Amino acid sequence: MSFFNLRKINFLILLSVIFFNANIFSETLDSFKFFCMKLSENKIIHGDFTLAQKSAKTGKAINSSGTYTLSQNDGIIWFTEKPVKSVMVMMDDRIVQEIRGQKKVMDGKQNETFKGIADVISAIFTGRYDEINSKFEINCKENKNEKNFEIELIPSDKTIAVYLKKVVIKAQIAGNSAEINEFTIIQFNDDEKKYVLSGQTGINSLSESEKQYFEK
Repeated sequence: MSFFNLRKINFLILLSVIFFNANIFSETLDSFKFFCMKLSENKIIHGDFTLAQKSAKTGKAINSSGTYTLSQNDGIIWFTEKPVKSVMVMMDDRIVQEIRGQKKVMDGKQNETFKGIADVISAIFTGRYDEINSKFEINCKENKNEKNFEIELIPSDKTIAVYLKKVVIKAQIAGNSAEINEFTIIQFNDDEKKYVLSGQTGINSLSESEKQYFEK
């Protein structure tokens, strides 16, 4: 075989690999779009969570657990049961914390980092694909046999990149529904928040006590 023909064959192999990988990426991105579409169908979601907050400086982690309720029209409520009972409500314009009966309301504009992370969590939970795609570079690995994903979101929006390094999501399509199993938020200073979710259920309406948390 001539040197010219060998180079031609190698070039064709290279093109095939590039084309094959491009197709895989396109198919995986389409699957992620479908996943987001399925997530967006649930207007209210209730489930359990565990949270590990790890400090990059000390290497120590603080663990907590409880339940959460997400309403697409209102926001997210985190009901922490352990180690200390507390409630955190994340809304578009404010964040409410309640510990031992003491309530603290923070204007979202006063804590841009906290508010920004809350917005990212909300966009992920409610499957707002266009918003995610406009603000992040999406790297998605799919195991089609298991129907699960690992999605890495790298901020392409400079205002987000100031406080957020990346988000890693592990999720799956189970039957006709989409579920987030865990997601990890890595902040710009390398502090890490890892949520593990379970028992996710779509519900029709908020309870009266949940509605009160979202009231102005």
